[in-house]
Amino acid sequence: MKKIFLIMFFAMMGTAYAGQIYLDAEVNYTNVTNRSLRAATDIAPNLKVRLNYSIMNGLLELRGSLNNFMLTGQAITSVKLMDGLTTEPFVGAGWARSINGDAAYGDLGVDFKYKLLSFANLIAEGDLQIYSDSYMLFYRGGFNIPVIKFASLDLLYSSVLTNDRHSIGFGGRLNFVF
Repeated sequence: MKKIFLIMFFAMMGTAYAGQIYLDAEVNYTNVTNRSLRAATDIAPNLKVRLNYSIMNGLLELRGSLNNFMLTGQAITSVKLMDGLTTEPFVGAGWARSINGDAAYGDLGVDFKYKLLSFANLIAEGDLQIYSDSYMLFYRGGFNIPVIKFASLDLLYSSVLTNDRHSIGFGGRLNFVF
């Protein structure tokens, strides 16, 4: 995990001149514990690129150690729908490794954030991964709580839907903006 974090950090530092760097670390529990690390940077106004690394133990026969993972690259745009409500649709592609083998997938989704109160934002997210013979739909909802100027905490309802399984749970995510 340290190697992946360092690679993501230095890759994003190479494009940091264009804008801010966003780092997210997430842990969620949907019958098993899953972890992910995301790094993104602005490359143009209202356009970001993001790299997402996830350890998905227990889902779709993904079990065991750090050898079972998903690595996704995404392009994200930001759209203000109305005062206080923003959305970030994204599209990308990725690679997954499990005990069943390796697979490429297409990725699309959307994140919503609504400024609910002065101390909390309401968030909803959906991420659909399409494989040649299956799909995985990750969806989350909850609250984003700003902690300090450059950091916030997400408290999440977390869920995943596959061809034959629906797992629900909870999670948390730390967000940093540099």
